[in-house]
Amino acid sequence: MNNIITRLSGVTFDDVQENIRIFGCKDIGSFALLREPNNPHDRNAIRVDIGGKKLGYIPKDLAQKLAPEIDEGKRFLAYFVRRNESPSHSIVGLTVRIVKVGEQDKTGRNDIAYQEKPAAGSIPPSYTLDNPERFSDRNESNRKEGRTNG
Repeated sequence: MNNIITRLSGVTFDDVQENIRIFGCKDIGSFALLREPNNPHDRNAIRVDIGGKKLGYIPKDLAQKLAPEIDEGKRFLAYFVRRNESPSHSIVGLTVRIVKVGEQDKTGRNDIAYQEKPAAGSIPPSYTLDNPERFSDRNESNRKEGRTNG
C-alpha cells in the first residue's frame, strides 16, 4: 500500500477538538492507528490516537480497506500533514499521511527508520499530556498571529 493522505473524520465528537489543538502539530510527528472492531457505527473503524487521546477516525471508505490488513497484523502509522483550520470557522480538523510500517516512501528510506518523532506509545514525556502547554502555548500564539501548522 502506498502512502495515503487523508483528512480525519469524527473530529467534532468527545474531546477531539481540544486534542487536535494540543497535539495536531508537526512537532508530534506520528500517531497510532487503533482498530475499534466493536464500534457501533462502523465495524471497520480505525481511530487515530496519541497517548490514549483520540484525534479522529480514518474515513469509512479507507478504513474498509485498511482494517483487514491491520487485523492480519500489519502495522500502520499516521504522520502529521497539516491542521485544517480557518479564521472563519471554530472547528479544526487534521490531515494525516498513512504509512505501512516498514514500507519505503518516495525517497527510498524506510519510514520507520526516519520518523520525525517517535510513534505513539513510545512518546517522550515532553510530548504527553504531562506537558500539553508545550504545544498549546505555541499553537495559541500562532492562532493569534493568523498562522497555521502545516
